[in-house]
Amino acid sequence: MTMTRITVHNDNLNIEIEGLHRLWAFKRRLTIPLAHVQHVSGNPDRIRRPPIGWSLGFWAPGLIVAGTFCSRGKREFWDIRHPTKAIIIDLANDRHTRLVLEVEDPQSVIDMITQARRGTSPS
Repeated sequence: MTMTRITVHNDNLNIEIEGLHRLWAFKRRLTIPLAHVQHVSGNPDRIRRPPIGWSLGFWAPGLIVAGTFCSRGKREFWDIRHPTKAIIIDLANDRHTRLVLEVEDPQSVIDMITQARRGTSPS
């Protein structure tokens, strides 16, 4: 089962948090303007841990990270259990500086977001 479902509609990135992760992450959905997306990748080596500071969510190292984590002016939203199935979305001019999200097929979601940012429809 995926933890998040990501779609693109009306120049927005729509992220739906699924199942019990809604409780752990304290969120049901996020809507991010595509113009705020700076970079998207699926590099699990960049996924270490959420920022240490204040948080609204749940973090059990090695099991799950779900919620908003803030430190030193950075606000990140995480919802992952398996880093190899996660994507990283770096943002600018947004409430969040980074999203780290587990998806069913990371490469297809990366391609969808990349194509939407370029103004082309996914094939």
